[in-house]
Amino acid sequence: MRQREGVTPITRIEAELLAWFARHPEQVVSKDRLLTEVWGYRAGVRTRTVEVTVHTLRRKIERDPTRPEHLLTERGGGYRFVPLASEPVLDPDARRLARLLEADALSYDAPASALATLEDVSFDPEVQVRRAALLVAVGALTEADKALAASVGVDEERCAMVAASLAVRRGCDPVPWLERAMQGDPFVAATAMVRLGVYRLDHGDVHSGFGHLADARLRFERLDAHRLLAMAWGEEGLYRVLQGRPGAALEAFDAALGDRSSSRYVERVTRFGKALALRLVGGDADAERQRAEAITVERWDEPGVFAFRALERRIAGEGATALVAEGLERHALRPNPADAALLEALRANGDAALPQLARHGPAFALALFRAARGGAVTPLAGQVLVPALVGAFRPTTESALRR
Repeated sequence: MRQREGVTPITRIEAELLAWFARHPEQVVSKDRLLTEVWGYRAGVRTRTVEVTVHTLRRKIERDPTRPEHLLTERGGGYRFVPLASEPVLDPDARRLARLLEADALSYDAPASALATLEDVSFDPEVQVRRAALLVAVGALTEADKALAASVGVDEERCAMVAASLAVRRGCDPVPWLERAMQGDPFVAATAMVRLGVYRLDHGDVHSGFGHLADARLRFERLDAHRLLAMAWGEEGLYRVLQGRPGAALEAFDAALGDRSSSRYVERVTRFGKALALRLVGGDADAERQRAEAITVERWDEPGVFAFRALERRIAGEGATALVAEGLERHALRPNPADAALLEALRANGDAALPQLARHGPAFALALFRAARGGAVTPLAGQVLVPALVGAFRPTTESALRR
């Protein structure tokens, strides 16, 4: 965006709003729809957020903000975006900046669309490192390797972050890369700390894992990085469930959902996790699951999301074979070995888990979680459902029934 004095920066939410309008040209859209689809608010929320953001955006994109040509207010309280008849001829630097802003705005919820926005700019190292991260997100690991190799000249910490993501997808040790990334700028360092916390938790180091997540949240709070903060709280909640503390998980999920600036994808995953935690404590899991299912985004769910959904369904006494199969198909396209371990355990036992879940409920589900997250997949079929494993939880269950 240019004014006479030079380039005018726009905020992330302004970039997201502008990108949304660009995908819906000439449509009259209500403020409520924008609040739902851009900000992720629930229906019925009363706020002037849309008006304020449109006002500041007009000051940056219109020649005369008092007589807008592109971002128009329609009778009845809606807006309509009128694009130029043809894309203006921009100098390469301006076009590159516009594409990078749009790609950043789309990266959370629509990585494939973000990649498409970068197709018509020269693949300099700055663009390549962004492409590499997005290619990892869509599961194109070989292409991501090539883009990362072409990122010569970009700071090493950002490249290390992408390399760590590639390592995780391939089931390799990401720690050296994450430790390198934590020496970068504050945003990269805090994000790397979340990834390191998740890796430690996946490998049973509870103290270090949750410690890294707590440290990352403090950093995001200082940086006013609300979306990343919501992501970190969501990870906290998921692993509190795995730890066998659904009450603490619910607190973390509520913290993640309390900040309405979180991405739609993060909200979807968080709500599925919350539904499982509610199922474990006897809450209204069905309503939470339905809220999650109503959130549609371009980004694919990770394999682990299918595992959480399948377990929630099984605890409810329903079959989940299709969810497990879909999760394993997703793992084949977008690898995540830690998530696949749980899916493999569920597939190996099929619906044989249903009688055990009906008899022992949440305690058995938590045993299943711990066994699947323990590492090796091969022996799980013979161990997860054995009576001895369930029996370890029986005294607690029986004493609870006596009370």
